[in-house]
Amino acid sequence: MGQPFRLFLILAVVLVGPALRAAELPTEQVERALRGTEIAPLFSLVDTSRLADRAGLDEAAVRAFDRAREHLGEQRFNRYRLYTRDEQLLLRIDLAPRGLNWLELSWHKARGDTPLDDWHDHALGIRLSELVAGVAMLAEGSDGRRFLEAVSENPRRAWRRLDERSRRNPAAPRLFWIACDSQDCQVDALEALEQLDDPDPALWKLDLAAARQDRGAFTETMEALRDRLGPDPGLVWLTAAEALGQGDCDAVVHDVQDAMTEWPDYQPLYPVMIQCLVEREQYRQALQFFGVLEEHFGVQMDWPSLQNHPVYGKLLESEVFREWKEGR
Repeated sequence: MGQPFRLFLILAVVLVGPALRAAELPTEQVERALRGTEIAPLFSLVDTSRLADRAGLDEAAVRAFDRAREHLGEQRFNRYRLYTRDEQLLLRIDLAPRGLNWLELSWHKARGDTPLDDWHDHALGIRLSELVAGVAMLAEGSDGRRFLEAVSENPRRAWRRLDERSRRNPAAPRLFWIACDSQDCQVDALEALEQLDDPDPALWKLDLAAARQDRGAFTETMEALRDRLGPDPGLVWLTAAEALGQGDCDAVVHDVQDAMTEWPDYQPLYPVMIQCLVEREQYRQALQFFGVLEEHFGVQMDWPSLQNHPVYGKLLESEVFREWKEGR
């Protein structure tokens, strides 16, 4: 199949607490933590003592939390959306250069510097307290410590050297998968995660289903995620990206057209729509959306770099494109 299809993670956060009243939500702290372009400040909102209680650990949990933050907190983002649904406050963060994820954060107060107790990571399919407990357990043994020290630099070798018992630690395959994001071992890490036999509808299962071209498994997981997370253009984008990877442009156009009407400012929807329109040789419609990218979102297209592209090369050779460029 060649290079496996990958759904890049987009970070979205779901805050769960008592019945929501605006004065009780930690909205200001979350927005303040996300003023820059780094995810790391979000970790500073976590009350580590309460997290330690949830993890069933003592002061060692703080050190384990720091290790977990080293692996998770390096991500950057370029946009987010804060919104409410039922009794949840949801925050979607679009990672740079691209990707999605949902975190479900538990909170105990709206005021103070550390309002959060914990969170559930829908990409990894695990709570932060469970991940921290797993990291602390790995750090107790020599094999586990070597794995924690080596996994970021050479994840495949670190995983191969990890003993079988430690591989069943819920943190180990997840750290392996995170480390593989920038290296060519994604499928290995996804298969390691699959061995945990976890029923949670995590985003990593979308990646695994897409890599295997298993549309049934992808749809089942996506439906479960929609039930938990509610309507969101990020979920539409994930579904469209999978359909595009399967060559199903009918599904892409159907889903993305409706989403563009409801969320016209969500930029990731436009490239998947454009690619399908170009593949269908519906060049005028595709160029209208290219115009939106340039004029509304400020995207500067590098047209010469697309001249030899297998999809866009034919567009650039067309009379429709020449007329469009001359008219701008």
